This record gives sequence, C-alpha cells and structure tokens, in this order.
Amino acid sequence: MTSQFNEELIENKYDSTLQKTMKDIFIQPKIFNYAEGEKDESVINDIRVELKSIIDGQSNYAFIGRENIGKTTLLRYIFCEYQSTNSIPFIIDYHEIKKTSTDLIYKVIRGQGMAQLGEDISELIIEGKIVLLIDNVDIYEEKYFRNIINFIEKYPNNKVIITSTETEESKIYAFERGLEKEKILEEFQVNYLHCFGMEELKIMVNRWVTAGKLKNEFNILKSMKKLLFNNKLPRTPLVYSLFIGILESDMNILDMGTINMYLLLDKFSDVYLGKYSIWDNRTEYMNYNTKDYMLQVLANYFISHNKKSVDTKEYIEFIEQFNEDRDVEYDALRLLDELKKSKLISYKKSQIEFTFDCFLYYFYVKYIGRNGEGDKLLEKIPYQAYNEIITLYASQVMDAEDVVIECMAYLMDEVDISLEPVLSDINQIYASLKVIGNLTLEDKKKDNKEIESEVNSIKKTERMIENTYDELPRQNMSDRKNGLFGATLLLSEVLKESEMIKKGCKREAIQYCIEAYCIIFKKLCERLDEYIAEKKEKDSSVDEKTMKYELVIMLTFIVQGMAIEYLAGHNLNVAIDRLYEEINYEFGKFILISLKLELEGRGFKELTEEFINQCDNQILLQCLLINLQGTFVEKSMTPQAEIIRLGLIKKLIEKLYSPTSVGRDHVYTKVHTIDTHMQNLTNRRKIYQKTLKAGNTLK
Repeated sequence: MTSQFNEELIENKYDSTLQKTMKDIFIQPKIFNYAEGEKDESVINDIRVELKSIIDGQSNYAFIGRENIGKTTLLRYIFCEYQSTNSIPFIIDYHEIKKTSTDLIYKVIRGQGMAQLGEDISELIIEGKIVLLIDNVDIYEEKYFRNIINFIEKYPNNKVIITSTETEESKIYAFERGLEKEKILEEFQVNYLHCFGMEELKIMVNRWVTAGKLKNEFNILKSMKKLLFNNKLPRTPLVYSLFIGILESDMNILDMGTINMYLLLDKFSDVYLGKYSIWDNRTEYMNYNTKDYMLQVLANYFISHNKKSVDTKEYIEFIEQFNEDRDVEYDALRLLDELKKSKLISYKKSQIEFTFDCFLYYFYVKYIGRNGEGDKLLEKIPYQAYNEIITLYASQVMDAEDVVIECMAYLMDEVDISLEPVLSDINQIYASLKVIGNLTLEDKKKDNKEIESEVNSIKKTERMIENTYDELPRQNMSDRKNGLFGATLLLSEVLKESEMIKKGCKREAIQYCIEAYCIIFKKLCERLDEYIAEKKEKDSSVDEKTMKYELVIMLTFIVQGMAIEYLAGHNLNVAIDRLYEEINYEFGKFILISLKLELEGRGFKELTEEFINQCDNQILLQCLLINLQGTFVEKSMTPQAEIIRLGLIKKLIEKLYSPTSVGRDHVYTKVHTIDTHMQNLTNRRKIYQKTLKAGNTLK
C-alpha cells in the first residue's frame, strides 16, 4: 500500500499529462491549533504545528479543514512516513465503519492485517503497536463516531488520527443541535488545515519549473497570486495543482510568458463543470454543455441588470421565461443543484450568485463572444465597474485594437491635467530630497542563521498580505469609483493581454499609461506635507525631511510596482524599447527601464546600464536597486542570468554608496563593504531558493 500511495496518480484525471505522484505534489500543509475563521492579530504569527511532531507524538489527532484542502493526501503521506517506524499503520475510510457492530474497528483492522501479519495482528492491537488513520469522519454522526471512541477506550495504547471536513452547513447543524466540537473530540488533539498561501504556491511552481515543465515562474506566480487573492478563490492544493497542471498541459495559455486568463479560466471551469471526472462519487444529472451554456445565460442576465445576486423567486421566474422563449424545459431547482455542485454558483440565505467574480465575468465574456456581441461590449457596460470583463475580452480576441482605442479614450477623459506642470512638480519633489540620506550597507558578513531570519521575514510579510486579502469585503460593482487610477490600470492590463495591435497604436497607448503613472505619483505625493505635519504634532521628535524622503521612496516603489504588475507584457517589448528612446523625462524612463528589467527582453542589460550611468535621481536608483535585489533573491534563473543581475546590482550600489570614512581607507572601505553586501545577497538567494525545495517531500 505504501508503494500504491506513493507512486499512484493522485486525484488528477483532468488530463493524462497532468497526473502526478504524491512525491510530486506533497507540500508541508499549513497546520495550526485554531480554526482558519478564528485567526486574528493575536494568532497571525503563531508557529505552525510541524507534521513531524504529530508523527512522533503519542496523542490521538484530528485534522479538520474545508473540502479539497488536502486531508486525504495528508493522511496518505502520514501512512507512508510510518513505514519507517516501529508502528504499523492502517488506513480506512469512515464509510467502512458506518455500521453497528461490537468491536467493529478491531474487526476491520484484523481483516486488513491477517494477510501479512497473520494471527499476530490481534496481539499487536492489544499491545498498542497500531496507528489507525481514518479519513472523511463525520464527527457529528454520534451513532457511528462512537465506534472510534469505543476503539480508543478499549485499546488505549494505539494511536488514532482522523480527518473531518468542516463546512458552513456542518457548523449550522452542530449549532442547531447544541453539539460541541471540543467535547466530541476530547480524546483528540485537534488541528486545523488552513488554506495555502504564497509560500506554498512558490514551492509548487518551483517544483514544476525545476522539473523543466514550466518557464517564467515569476510571471506565473504574480498572475496566479492576483487571480487567487483578488477573486478569493479557494487556496487549496487541488486548485493550485489544477492551475499549474493546466498551464503545463497547454503552453498556449502561457503565451510569451504571460498567462492568458481567459484560456486558464476556460480550462478550469471545464473541470468544475464536470467535463473531466475528477471527483469520485459525484452524481450529475445535466451534461457539461447544458451547465456551461446556462452559466453564460445567467451571467448575461446578472450583468445586463447590474446585479451580483438574485433571490430564488427571481431566479425561478427567469428560468421559466427562458424555457418559454426557447421552447425548452429546464427544471430550475435541479439546474440550481447542479450548478451548486460545480462550486461556481452559491446559494445562501435564498440568494443565488456566482461564487467568484472572475467566473461571472468569464461566462459573460463567453456569452457575448458566442452571440457576436463583442462590438457592443464597450457601449453596454461602464468601465469603472466592469474593467475585468474588458480585460478578459481583450485576452480572448486576436485583434483587440478597438478595445485599446476605447480604453485610451476613457483614460484621456480622466486625465485632464497637462503633463508639463506634473513633471515640474515631480522634479521639485525629488530635487528637494537630493541631499538627504546615502545608501547604507552593513560591512559584516551574515551567518546562515541571520539570513534565514531575513528570509522568514519575507514569509511573515506575505502572510500579513494574505490576511489582508482575506479580510477584504466583497465589493459591489456599483461601489467602485476608479477614476484615473482605474482607467490607467485598465488600459495597462488590456495592452498586456492583447495579442495583436498595430505598433503605432501600441506605442501611443503605452505612452498614455506612462504619463498617467506620472500623474498618479504626483497625486499620491500631494498630501505628504499634511501627513507629516500630523505626525509631527503627535511626536515632536519626528525628522520631517527624513520622513518625507522615506515616504517618497515608498510611493515611487508603489507606482513602479503597479506599472510592472499591470503593464509588463512580452508583446510590448519592442514598443517599450522605441518609446524609451523617444521620451525625455526621467520618471518615464525609470518606469520603462523597470518594465524592461522585468521582461528581460533583448538588450535589457545594456539599456539598464545606460540608465544607471545617466540618472542622477538617487530615489529612482534606490527603487531600481530594491526591485533588482528582490527579484534576484526570489526568481529562479540561469547562472548567466544571475551574473547579469549581480553585475547590475553592483553597478547601482557603486554609484549610490559612499562610506562615511575619508582618507586612505575610503576606497578600501567601499570595496570591502560592497563585496560583503554582495556576498550576503548571494547567500540570501541560496537559502531562499533552498526553502522552495522544502515541504517534506517523500524519498
């Protein structure tokens, strides 16, 4: 059975090329001693429960978590790990003990163990040599759960580990009947499986990349993070592995290193609608095509009526009218039940809605595509509310030039400020801070423990970001007021997603984006003096100039990050090169060189070196350095690419860093400190990349 669990194909029947063994997919789960919904600031930094401590421990354990969060895979992993211990593991499913029989579990174990252990199995149970793993336990089903408690009480020296799914329905069921989970599980040490986060996503992507299956892992990570977190998609091992598996099987989705979201959602929805039999024991009454089409029809109804949800009465009336208009006979309630099973439609408190906004938008775009209404799209919907729809549509059609032109017009309507005074204000902001603060570097070589602490701080920051995303409320479309900000990001993303646009149009659109990013930066800086004055009132020791310097660096870095995330598309590489030669203002060149570095297009090294040599703006150079060092640590790259990045980092530091000492030791101090910094940076990369290969992999 160990070999079976270790090497068999794990729950991935989507496509034969995607099938993975447990060795491929297992990652150390996020196990905590509190439920995911109960986490707050006091427990965010709690240390995970290590799997090894559970395997080595003497207690009975219960793993509780949502559907598809990896409970079965975890149990199989534990089973395999026990093969190298003195304990004898047995794994069973809860349905095997849903009977009323005296000493039932003893009989089940004895039946499994007789073939290999013979009559010794009875003695081993009595001596407490058994580890019993039970999957899919319903802890509120007292009649059969009692079988487990009886076994624990009669054979207390054995170890029992169970898994149980917790849903909103099970919580309501327990509440209505006054059932207390803590009391039911008093024989167990209860642990909870939490959703995966960025760290687990990085580990999983890294494994596929190092196996040579995927490229451009940094772009994959950013795109998937945005999709998962912005849409509150379930961050489970199944969803992660499906996303990556789909990318692996269809490289068209990774066109030029950028994920085509429309194609990704297309394949993903196929799985959830049952086109591929990925979930066992799911009975479906309606075929895939019917459900797919009806989701398109529903999405069109929602968007056309500016709704995020409808009540049951309105839904039934809509289906009845649809039946009459099309001369068909769909059972509204059965259809609803089927769509609920797909997890793409939810039904709570008599309200029916798409579970995730991205699928509402996707099915609407699919509807307008099949009905030839793409040319009406831009007339029918307000940009500020539905920019995701426009972006998805742009990624679906081959030539999205009309969409780009309309988005440019929308941005022009929002940008009513002349660029010249904006650039003048930006130059004044930077000039006023020119003499404040030099780049500081530590001249001490750090040991592995110190660097590991730095790497852990990256993970801590990522977990804080995850919690922030989790706590954001779902936003109604009518609540959005995007203005300049939304129009800029929309045009940027449409440009990145569009495959074929004439070069003149493309260059003009990028130029509008760059100008808009300048205006956004200037607007972000407008309240700086007021904000600093407020801080000064509360704390008179605040150094106003130092605080302003640090805040301007932060705001510059934010705008740089926005541009990279929304505008860095490989289809824009040539246009970026040409535009870099045409514009003559430093902030615009800084944004373009940041895009060039991200894309690593032809000549990026030489162009970056030219920018470093010509730029005298210390803050822009520091932001470029922060970005370069961050991507150097986190990005997987060839040895040649490492050398290039290190060379650019060193060139930046040599220009920015000036040691405080003077005299004969000045040059030595500078060289020594820079070399030490570069060595620390290289070691940080090695340790960070090493953590991506962690995760308790099977041997």
